[in-house]
Amino acid sequence: MDELITEEITSVGQLILERYKILEELASTKFSTVYKAFDSKMQRVVAIKKIESASKATTWAKREAQLSAQLNHPNICTIYEYEEVPEGHFLIMEYLEGLTLREILDVYDTLSLNEAIAIAREVCLALEYAHLNYIIHKDIKPENIMLLPDGRLKIMDFGTGRLLGHMREAQKTLIGTPAYMSPEQTKKERLDDRCDQFSMAVVLFECLSGASPFEAPSAKAAIFKVQNASVPDLVKLNPEVSQELADVVEKALSKDPDERYSTVTEFRYKLERAFWVDTDSKKVLSSLVERCTGLVEEGSQDTSQPVPVGKVKDFTGRLYLKNTRLINRLLSASFVSGLGFILFRDIAESYSLVLLLALAGTTLFFPSFGLLGLGVVALAALTLKGFLWPAAVLLCLGLLWHVLGRKNWRFELSFSLAASLLAFFQLQVLFPVVVALAFSPLKAFFIALAGALQVLIFQAFWQGKISALSDAISLSQLIIWPVTSALASFILTRKTLPKAVIVSSAAFFVLITAYLAIGASLNISPDWALKSASLSFIITMLVLPLIPYDYLDGHS
Repeated sequence: MDELITEEITSVGQLILERYKILEELASTKFSTVYKAFDSKMQRVVAIKKIESASKATTWAKREAQLSAQLNHPNICTIYEYEEVPEGHFLIMEYLEGLTLREILDVYDTLSLNEAIAIAREVCLALEYAHLNYIIHKDIKPENIMLLPDGRLKIMDFGTGRLLGHMREAQKTLIGTPAYMSPEQTKKERLDDRCDQFSMAVVLFECLSGASPFEAPSAKAAIFKVQNASVPDLVKLNPEVSQELADVVEKALSKDPDERYSTVTEFRYKLERAFWVDTDSKKVLSSLVERCTGLVEEGSQDTSQPVPVGKVKDFTGRLYLKNTRLINRLLSASFVSGLGFILFRDIAESYSLVLLLALAGTTLFFPSFGLLGLGVVALAALTLKGFLWPAAVLLCLGLLWHVLGRKNWRFELSFSLAASLLAFFQLQVLFPVVVALAFSPLKAFFIALAGALQVLIFQAFWQGKISALSDAISLSQLIIWPVTSALASFILTRKTLPKAVIVSSAAFFVLITAYLAIGASLNISPDWALKSASLSFIITMLVLPLIPYDYLDGHS
């Protein structure tokens, strides 16, 4: 067997250790090389890490094998064997075909709350099991977290890990990645399982904000920040994060271990209370991997569509995922300023452009104040037209929007304004279908309801159609729109082009049928609704093929 090992591993198809056939080289570093191989004895694909005998990494590899052998958990990479011969050390482990969290974070600036908390939850479950077996990892970082296509998550590389019983004395050497180390680890002090909690909180912070709180140009600078720098305000970096969730992360990032949570289990419980993942974690993570795989692999292209369409989808998908918050702000500013312009132009046309720019700038930087400003504009416009009671109602709605806007419903509230803008162009029936494509069922229901109410007010007062307040078809939209949007959104939980076309068509069919049924029962003509639905349907069918579903699914 020694003769088989002494020759350099250079060719695909070579047999090593008398049973492992090399299929391809996966990665290579200064200390080791990782191969994909086929185990002829057990008839399975494995990963083999080869470390030269003279390398310092042999100690880590042996420790990884010894520690991992004590762990049997679905979220921990399985180590099968460890072979030590004069010419090298071979660590045979489970072959994982997926993406590391680092590869995913290189694609996305931030992850959605669902995705980030799902990842934190699965990593915490693995760490809980390791800690119960008196093992700490000591090197939790995005590179050591692997996400698989079926939604499973695995943590890897226990090479720097230690048994808790061996950590009673201070460390002699500093091993790990400085930006993800706990302060006590950087000081080479005695460690316990709370150091893994700190590292996991750093990873979660990066997933939510787009950068590690201790990112620095050098290892020494990173260590200094870990030991001395305060943690940035997560809510300011990502407005979608609630203050409760930010407080949980900040506590886990405390410099003093005694100020953190007592266990990773408690940390996980607090995370789940601050933000509950509304879908099964595996579904969330499998969707994330599926979308990201095509971006990580160079040269991938959707061959099922013409090249120009594929390029448009690729461009729009990348653009949205890289600039999600900015694009949402721009859309909000467009809706608020556009509607403000329409409301004010009949009263003071010379100032309407100034108002548009003022509302756009306010909404772009202070979304909730932009919504409040629109409420004030609507109040002024209605008052000048003599509609005092509707003005009072809209003022209350503006105040409500301002309050809710400060609770992370800013974009959803401003999106509902699109209904009135579409009504201005006689395309209001398009709104509930767009909402179903863009939001979860619960949000779709309330946004469609808000949109229907705004269209009713817009038509009654600004377009001078007071009869809309007593028109059965207009009033029925307060029920038809939210119900249709919520049901369509529920069916479209996993978005694909064929499903989007079918569900959108069905939604338009339901809307048109409802309009016809109400018109027939009350002997009134639904002509305006049918014209709006017909034109909206044509526009929807033209736009649907351009939507990058693989990119945006789960990020809507």
